[in-house]
Amino acid sequence: MLLVTFAILTRFVAAGNDTVIIKYKSPGLSVNGSTDSDTVFPPPPPGVHLVADLPYLGYQLFALDDPAESASDFCDALEQEDDAVQFCEPDSEVSLIQEQAAPDDPLYAQQYNIPAIDLPALWAAGVLGSTNVSVCVPDTGTSPDHPDLHHSIEQGTSFVGGSQSDDYTDGQGHGTFVTGVIGAVTDNRIGIAGIVRRPAVLPCRFMDASGNGPLSSAALCFNWCLQRQAAVISCSFGATTFSAALQTAAQAISAQNVVLVTSSGNEGTSNDASPHYPSEFSKSLPGVISVAASDRSGNLWARSNYGPASVQVAAPGVSILGLGLGAEYVTLSGTSMAAPQVAGIAALLLADLATRASSLTKTPQINEAVKAAILGTTRNFSSAADRAKVLSGGVVDAGAALRAFRRSATYATASRSSISATVVAAVAGIVVGILLSVVGFGLVVWVRRLRQIRAVRRQQALDT
Repeated sequence: MLLVTFAILTRFVAAGNDTVIIKYKSPGLSVNGSTDSDTVFPPPPPGVHLVADLPYLGYQLFALDDPAESASDFCDALEQEDDAVQFCEPDSEVSLIQEQAAPDDPLYAQQYNIPAIDLPALWAAGVLGSTNVSVCVPDTGTSPDHPDLHHSIEQGTSFVGGSQSDDYTDGQGHGTFVTGVIGAVTDNRIGIAGIVRRPAVLPCRFMDASGNGPLSSAALCFNWCLQRQAAVISCSFGATTFSAALQTAAQAISAQNVVLVTSSGNEGTSNDASPHYPSEFSKSLPGVISVAASDRSGNLWARSNYGPASVQVAAPGVSILGLGLGAEYVTLSGTSMAAPQVAGIAALLLADLATRASSLTKTPQINEAVKAAILGTTRNFSSAADRAKVLSGGVVDAGAALRAFRRSATYATASRSSISATVVAAVAGIVVGILLSVVGFGLVVWVRRLRQIRAVRRQQALDT
């Protein structure tokens, strides 16, 4: 039985369908990433037919030809008989049990989490975000007509039921809350403030109104996020049983230099003792950040998962004010509320660099610098016991993270490279302009001289 955590509790159960996920050892996703044009998958194995290629993740979804056949038995047999198969995994279902919402409260004045992470320091420094640095949110969708959100959505999609559609409307509320934490419209005289004041949010719905959805649909969302060139993916779900498909997705995301921010879970237990995925992959992948929840006092929330080896930083996660369905505002608690705050800060740091460098070229060094800035500048928990439970020892500090990021060698190198390129382009433009002017002047002189010669010749012809 696979256990998955969301706002308070989710569980992983048999999907009850005939879908399997298959990844081959070769060909597969290259270390430099993959596109539809350069990934070639082998023919389907006997007994299944293709449902979808996921080239950005490097694996495929298949349906059994015989619905009565056990997906587990099929995968066991395939892995034993075909050495080319890296893994075959039966589809499975993610289920969400939502944290109980409180009634609507006063808005910005009740967002204690914003000053708690020193977010105003970034805003005061002019770091407001960029529509060129998008954040993708695989979840229950969002509420595109919410008056405090709809201007923040760049594009959305849905893979509920395994097929893609444009109806990413949230029928559950979890995804609306998460996207609102990141990108609720600020300075519009209504509602709350989002972390990113110039957001570009990409909601991807893979769970239905009951809070259920298969892992294969989550994989379709991950693939779509990469296809849409997201800079950050905010992932407020996870599992307590290892999944090769989930690991491969995290590896693909990291290989394409996208920051993956994950919630650590809400059981109040150690992830070092009982791993939680995909946050567990933060130990080995430079672009993955695992997030615990802190309480109003700035200490570790009692129900947050922890682990100094596998949980890296905390953000406020208790009674966070956010967006509800329709035009409502609600308060929720959980690591699902903490993770999108860190995702938003990561997006702001990348947007700051993109502004200084004129554009953002995603590299492993930049992701490592973002992660180091966030983890290396936290506000320590006041409790020594809590400090020992999280790798960084405390709560994310957005202002300090920005200062550290700007001091990093990676930031300086990227900025200098952009300045050098700009200077070279400007000098080249001047040189070309001068050459064109010289050539143009010479051409004018030549044309005038040619006209003079023709006039003299015509006069000579008339004289004779």
